[in-house]
Amino acid sequence: MDISRLVQPHSTASKTDPADVIMWLPPPPSSSSQAHPRQEQTTTTTCQTSNAPAFPGPLLVVDSANNSDRRRSLLPAAHTRTALLLIDIQRGLNTSHGYYGTDRSTPTLEGNVATLLGRCREYNANANAHARAADVDSTGNYPIQIIHVFHQSNNPASPLHVSGRTQKDGMEFMPCAAPDEPSSSAFETVLGKTANSAFADGGRLQSLLAAKKVGQLVVVGIATDHCVSSSVRWAKDLGVVKRNWDRVSHGDGGGGGAANGEAEMQVEMEMDNEGTIVVVRDATACFGKGGVGAEVVQRVSLASLEGEFADVLSTADVLGDLVG
Repeated sequence: MDISRLVQPHSTASKTDPADVIMWLPPPPSSSSQAHPRQEQTTTTTCQTSNAPAFPGPLLVVDSANNSDRRRSLLPAAHTRTALLLIDIQRGLNTSHGYYGTDRSTPTLEGNVATLLGRCREYNANANAHARAADVDSTGNYPIQIIHVFHQSNNPASPLHVSGRTQKDGMEFMPCAAPDEPSSSAFETVLGKTANSAFADGGRLQSLLAAKKVGQLVVVGIATDHCVSSSVRWAKDLGVVKRNWDRVSHGDGGGGGAANGEAEMQVEMEMDNEGTIVVVRDATACFGKGGVGAEVVQRVSLASLEGEFADVLSTADVLGDLVG
């Protein structure tokens, strides 16, 4: 799909790179044991190659292959309004030119993205034609909204710059994530951005999710520690998905003690009405940076999102929950 007509004018926002990565070192020796100065120097210079673990235990334990008791995170798409958000899965985000690095995690990303997109399209194709007009078919089944977001960098040296100086087709979507033409799908939308978060787009994405009354948001894309993380955190803080959109109220912003009490109650109700955000761990990827391998950056990034901002699931579990 040609996205050249969708690119936005340059803004002051930019794509930040690289991200900070937190490293843990082994605990210092206890005060009761006095090491020889030469020994202390040796320990300091060789701690990265010692037998001590670089991190204090497992960073992330999710989706074990034998976890038959996994709590269901997503409800069936047929009865819960769901959106699949694909972030920056573009040809410029590869390792061939080395702009973002030559080490990328998740070698299964392309295959898993293609599988997710294909199954969602297959599900939508089987939906009743009445859904085209009302976003719900005659039996009450909801279609899955598919939203493609691409990044337009303001840096002329970036492979995601509209000039194509570094990579001619860098802004184009990877084949695994290419959107359908608008004329062939009523459920696919393409949005551009120039900032890290997909929601820093003037409110277009947030308005789309509200218009479709989305209760479940599934997120895939590149890079987990940059635009994926930024978007997921914004989605959580903005409350862009709701379990029940009919419960969403619009306060008048009044003051006073009674109003404050009502405001507190409203906040509690909003928290109770939060929808579900899921990051697909094997359909997202990071680049290595600062001497830290890509797979480690990926694991740390997912662990930072897990629980507080989103659930982290595998492609298989997402499809099993949504479409069976």
